[in-house]
Amino acid sequence: MHQKDYSRQYLTYKQVCSRYGIGSTTLYRWIEQGRLPEGDKIGPRARRWNIRDLLKWERERMGEA
Repeated sequence: MHQKDYSRQYLTYKQVCSRYGIGSTTLYRWIEQGRLPEGDKIGPRARRWNIRDLLKWERERMGEA
């Protein structure tokens, strides 16, 4: 079986919000609270999240349940 290479796949804040069923206010509150990876700042008002980092975060959260 082939492993999918997620190392170069990035999501916008809208895509992250959609993935978790949350709004932008909740997204940024989770970041401030340390509940979600910060993502990579790519400009003064732009941020992207590497899917690999989000998948790791999801696996870690599943261990908390």
